[in-house]
Amino acid sequence: MNKHSPQLSDELMDWLQNFNDEQKHGVIGGVVVFDAESNDYPIVFANSSFIRLAGYNEQEVIGASLFSYQMPSENQAKLQEIQGKISKTNHPFMTKMYIITKENNIVQCEVTFRPLQFDGNAKTLYMATFYNITEQTKNEMLYDIYRRTMQSYNQDKDPRIILSDICKTIEQQYTPSDIACSLILYDEDDTAQKILSEKFSQKIIDAWNKIEMSTCISYLKKALKKNSTYTIENVLTEPYSYLLNDDRTHYDKAILIAIHDEQKLMGTFMIAYSQNLVLEKIDVSFFQQLFVVIKAVDKYNRQQKKSWRYIYRDPNTGLYSLEYFKRKIQEKISECPKGYISIISPKEYDDIVNIYGRKAGYALLTQIANRMASLKANENDIIASFVTNALIIYTSESSERFNCYKKIKSLVESPYIIENSEIYITISVGVCPIDDDHSLEECIRHADQAFSKSMEKPGDHIQLFNDEENDRIYRQRKIYNQIIYGLKEKEFRAYLQPKLSLQTKKIIGFEALARWQIHDGNMIYPDEFIPVAEHTGKIIEIEDMILEEVLKWLFNRKYLNLPLYQVAVNASPQHFYKKDFVDNLVAKLRQYQIDSCYIKIEITENIGLADFKKASTIISCLKLHGFETSMDDFGKGFSSLNYLTELAFAEIKIDKSFIDHIDHPKTFAIIRTIVQLANNLNINTVAEGIEYKEQSDILSDIGCDVGQGYHFYKPMTMDQANQLLNELG
Repeated sequence: MNKHSPQLSDELMDWLQNFNDEQKHGVIGGVVVFDAESNDYPIVFANSSFIRLAGYNEQEVIGASLFSYQMPSENQAKLQEIQGKISKTNHPFMTKMYIITKENNIVQCEVTFRPLQFDGNAKTLYMATFYNITEQTKNEMLYDIYRRTMQSYNQDKDPRIILSDICKTIEQQYTPSDIACSLILYDEDDTAQKILSEKFSQKIIDAWNKIEMSTCISYLKKALKKNSTYTIENVLTEPYSYLLNDDRTHYDKAILIAIHDEQKLMGTFMIAYSQNLVLEKIDVSFFQQLFVVIKAVDKYNRQQKKSWRYIYRDPNTGLYSLEYFKRKIQEKISECPKGYISIISPKEYDDIVNIYGRKAGYALLTQIANRMASLKANENDIIASFVTNALIIYTSESSERFNCYKKIKSLVESPYIIENSEIYITISVGVCPIDDDHSLEECIRHADQAFSKSMEKPGDHIQLFNDEENDRIYRQRKIYNQIIYGLKEKEFRAYLQPKLSLQTKKIIGFEALARWQIHDGNMIYPDEFIPVAEHTGKIIEIEDMILEEVLKWLFNRKYLNLPLYQVAVNASPQHFYKKDFVDNLVAKLRQYQIDSCYIKIEITENIGLADFKKASTIISCLKLHGFETSMDDFGKGFSSLNYLTELAFAEIKIDKSFIDHIDHPKTFAIIRTIVQLANNLNINTVAEGIEYKEQSDILSDIGCDVGQGYHFYKPMTMDQANQLLNELG
C-alpha cells in the first residue's frame, strides 16, 4: 500500500484478507476497494488477482484513480451513470467495463460494485469485484458468427454479404474502441476480392478502387512474410500507402493479420484505428478461429463462381438453363412486356428413354429445340431446358402472330433420328400469356399447369392456361389443407339417410354419409371434398372416422336396449384394397361389441376394374365374417354382368341418374331388367335418389326392394335419427 492510500481499520483489513483468501480458491475474481468520497475515486486496496489481471505492481495500483489510465476511455455517459450510482445508492449494482493492462491487452470485465461501511472508517468505501469475461465474450461472438454464417448459407446469400457481415460483427463487438475492419482475399491471377468497411469515407473507397492490386498484394505479402501480424504506425509515412487518411475517418493506424491456408498466404484481415487508441495487442488465436469461417465462405464463393460458369447451360442437352431463361426474360419483359411462355414435351419421351437410354431422351429434346430454333420468327425468342423431359420457350408478341399450331405441325411432320432409327413423336404444349398482372414465376407455373393438362389429352395437343383451371387447382389445394385440419379436429360427421322397404314403407336400415362443417361454420359438400380426399389418400382416414361414429351410435343404442339397424358405410377403392382393410374392420366391431350383420360395406361399381380377382377375394372374406356388401352406383359407369355372377354382392344400388328418368320408356326398361336380373340372382335392389311419389310407386310395382331419397327422408344427424326412430316407435 503506498503513502497516498487512506488508512483502513483493522476490522476491514481482516475482512478483506478473508475475502482475498476465498478468491484464491477460485470463488471470487479480482477485487479493489476505493474511496467513493474523493472525486478521483482512489484505490485503497487491491487483491493479488486484480494485480495479476491488470499487470501492474501493487505500488502502481494503490492510490491510483479507479477511472484513471488503467481503464480505457469508456463512453462518457456510461461513466457518468456508474459514478452517479456510486454517489447516490447504497445498494450493489453490476455493469461491464474494460481494462487495458500494462501490456496493452484489452480485458472485458463484469464488475459488481458494493458499498462498504465498517466502524472506524470515516470514509465511504466501495468494493469493486472484477470477473474476466473476455474469453467468454469472444467465444459467444464466434458462436454468433458461426450461427449467422450457416443461416446465410441456407438462405443462399451472396458470399460478399456474408463476409461483410463478419467484418461488421468484429467492428461492433471485438473492442470498445472505434475500429474499421476490412478483408482482402487473393486470387491466383494477382487480383483480389475486397470487402471494405462501411466506416470508410467515400474518398478512401474511391482510392482503394484505383489501386493496382498486384502491387498491393505484393506489399501485403511482404509485410506478413515473417509474422502473422504487422502494425502500420502511420499510413501516411508507409512506403506503400494503400490506406488513406481523411478528415472524416481519422483512421491513421492499422494492424494487418495474415490469413493462411495450408501454409499459403491467402488473404489479409485489416483493423484500422486512430493514433489515440491503444490497440497494439491482438488475440491471434481468436482470429485464427475466425479465419476458419472466412476460409469456408471464400471456398464456397469460389465454388459458386465456378458453378456459375456452367449454370447458364443445361449439362445434359447443352441448351440454355432455366436460370438463364428467367434472367433473359426479365430483361426482355422490361423492353416488351407482352409475350408467351410455352412448355413443350414429346409424349413418347419415357418410352424412348426406356428403350434407348437417358442420353437418347436428351438427344431428342436437343433435336426438338434445334427444329424450334429454325422456326423462330424473332431473335427475341428463347428456348431453354425446363425439366428432364421438357423445354420452355419464350415467344415475344412482336413475332409474327403467335401461332403454336403451325409450329407444332412443323415439329412432328418429319421423324427424329435416335440411335440411327427414325422416330415420329406427338407433342404436348402448355401455353400462358405474359401480362402485367402476373409475375414471371406465376406465368411459368401457369404454363406448367396447362402443360400437365395437355399431357392428359391424346395426340398432339396445345392447352392454353385459363384462370378457371387455376382457380380449380387453388380450390383443391385449399380444400386439401382444410381436410388435414378437419381430420385433426374431427370435423367430419356421419349423417344417416334412412333406407325403406318399398313394399311396407318402413325403415329397414340407413346409409352413413360423410358431412363436413368446417371451423368457421360453413359446409363443404361431398362433391367438393371427396374427389380431393380420394386423390390425396385422405379418404381412408375420413371413412375410418365415419365408421367410428356409426359404431358409437350403434353401441349407444345397444347400451340403452334400443333396436339396432343395419348401416351401410362407403369404402373407396383405396380403402377397400388396403392390405388390412378386413382385419381393421373386424377389430373395430369387436371393440364396440357390434355384430357384423349391422354393418354393410358399400363399394362403387368400378371396384373390379383395378383387380377383379383381388376384389372377389376381399368380398368373399367379408362374407365369411358376416358382412354384407353392396354395389353402389350400379349402371353409372362400367357395370358388367360378370360382376353380379363373380362378386358375392348382397345388394346393388341403381344409380340416381336412372331414377331421374324412370318415366322415359328406354330408361324404365333398363331399370326393370336390372331389378328382374337381381331378383333372379337373389340380390336385393335399392333405388337411390327417389324424389317423387310416382317414382316410388313405379319401383314398388316392378319389384324393387328398397328405396332411399328425399321423397322419404333427407340425410340427418344421429340425434335426429334417434328422435325419428323414437317417434315411429
